[in-house]
Amino acid sequence: MKLWLLRPIRPEIEEDKRYWWDDYNIYIGFVIRAETEERARQLADEKADCVCDEQVGIWLDSSLTSCVELIASGPEEVIIHDYTGA
Repeated sequence: MKLWLLRPIRPEIEEDKRYWWDDYNIYIGFVIRAETEERARQLADEKADCVCDEQVGIWLDSSLTSCVELIASGPEEVIIHDYTGA
């Protein structure tokens, strides 16, 4: 199994596709254990569907979300920190 980091692609998302920037109680990132990127995206989509109907399908869309394999080697860094303030 591999670890995958899924995040929104931020630059100039069309106004009608700003699912995660103008709302609360939404998912803005996942770290998922799965064998393939496709399966990681499916698991994220299934989890997001439970909470926010507007997010259905966005985790499957590579033009809206990134999905990269996390590997142990690399620089010291914070991989994910999700915060949404009111």
